[in-house]
Amino acid sequence: MFIQKEKDNLIYLQFDQMKQYGFQVIFTTRIGGFSKKPYDTLNLGLHTAEQDNIVIKNRKKLYKVLNYKSENIIYGEQIHSNNIKVVTAGDKGKGVWDHAKTVPKMDGLIATDSKIILGGHFADCVPIYILDKKKGNFSLVHAGWKGTYKKILAKAINFFKKGLGSSLENLIVILGPSISGQKYEVGSDLIDKFKEEFDFPSSYFMKINNNFFLDIKEVNKMIALQKGIKKENIFISNLCTYNDEKLFYSYRRDQGKTGRMAAFISRI
Repeated sequence: MFIQKEKDNLIYLQFDQMKQYGFQVIFTTRIGGFSKKPYDTLNLGLHTAEQDNIVIKNRKKLYKVLNYKSENIIYGEQIHSNNIKVVTAGDKGKGVWDHAKTVPKMDGLIATDSKIILGGHFADCVPIYILDKKKGNFSLVHAGWKGTYKKILAKAINFFKKGLGSSLENLIVILGPSISGQKYEVGSDLIDKFKEEFDFPSSYFMKINNNFFLDIKEVNKMIALQKGIKKENIFISNLCTYNDEKLFYSYRRDQGKTGRMAAFISRI
């Protein structure tokens, strides 16, 4: 699914299958930047405790490797909400060099402008890429357990259908690398909360020796299916940010003191 690429000693992941529809879908790793421990080495999060100048140096290298014009990139603030927004040319450049200038309080960005690059930062939460293979519109959604519980993906799909006139059969949903259900231990109260909210089979949680584990990718898959997305148009990465310490940062594994990967979706 996501294929590992390397350029200038920087490693990133790309979902090449989406090129046939005119899209570039990217997820970065932690390899190839200038950050020191515990942020080593490609920390892209300006909202971490690392010095901004090092993160900016990492971002500059990444944009050069990906051949991105930084003025076309847009980042949302990401507050674990279900807020979504259609961004326009006037939003281009937001959050690129200054976290305080991101699109405020926004976890889902949608674009209809082919020159826009949507970006987000992750360290266990699910990066959800949505694209309309016929109309060319696209979205990047940040979904941790809170955004998943608040059904941000359902809200985004509804907007594609009602706000942008998409046919559900033309929508593709990609769930990128994130913490796996086998590693995301939660309390029984959170499992009960999800059971009350979602009328789904119990495949999204596991109980092992009185410990509960939540699979937020599985919940979002079921949300997409329930909203009418075709099963064959849902792609799920089996890469786990918690498991692969060499390749990824993990907020849970590293107890909060860690860097951030980036996700991007754009037209090509």
